[in-house]
Amino acid sequence: MPEETSPRRTPKSIPYQDLPHLVNADGQHLFCRYWKPSGTPRALMFVSHGAGEHCGRYDELAQMLMGLDILVFAHDHVGHGQSEGERMVVSDFHVFVRDVLQHVDGMQKDYPSLPVFLLGHSMGGAIVILTAAERPGHFSGMVLISPLVLANPESASTFKVKDFLGGVCAGPRGPPGRACRPVHLELEAGSQGQGPLVLRLHTRRCQSVHKDPRAPGDL
Repeated sequence: MPEETSPRRTPKSIPYQDLPHLVNADGQHLFCRYWKPSGTPRALMFVSHGAGEHCGRYDELAQMLMGLDILVFAHDHVGHGQSEGERMVVSDFHVFVRDVLQHVDGMQKDYPSLPVFLLGHSMGGAIVILTAAERPGHFSGMVLISPLVLANPESASTFKVKDFLGGVCAGPRGPPGRACRPVHLELEAGSQGQGPLVLRLHTRRCQSVHKDPRAPGDL
C-alpha cells in the first residue's frame, strides 16, 4: 500500500490544511487572512503587502476597516510570510498580479454584489496598480500607501496620473475616468509627539477630473 503523502507545510512547519490558504496556478500554497465584520459587509478590500513583509502586519488597519463593515482579505505573496516559494524570489512579477486576481475572483463568487477595493503598500502598491490596470473598470477604488512607482515628470503630470487612476477604477457615477476617490492616509503622533501613531483615513470625491491642457499625450 503506497505511503500517504505528507501534507504541505508553511515555512514554520504548520500544515496548510490547518490554515486558510489558496493554491495558485503554479501549485504553490499561499497563506490567507480574513477580517469579517459581525454584520453584513458593504464592501470587499484586498490588502497587498510590501516586499519582505507579510499581510499580518496590516491587522490593525484591517480591524479598523472591519469596524466600518468592510470585509478585508489578504494573502502572503509568493516567497513571503507563510506562503510557499523561494524567499523574495519570483519568476515573473505578474505572478503577484495573477494571484491577487485569483483571490479576488474567489471572494466575488461568495459576495457577487459587493464593490471591491484594493489597498497596497510599497511593492504591494505596484501590484495593486497593475492588478487594476489588468481589469479596467472592475475595481471601485484603490488605496496606495507609498507605492513602488517611479514617475517620469516628462510624461506624467498630476492631472494625467489622476486621469489614469480614474480610468482603471470604476467611478460611482458615469464611465470610468469621470470620477475618482483619492484616499489620504495621515499619520499623527500621540501627545507631544510620543505614543502610538494614529492612522486617519480621509476621503474626498473628485468629480470630472480633466487633463491639464498643457500636458502631452496620454499617460
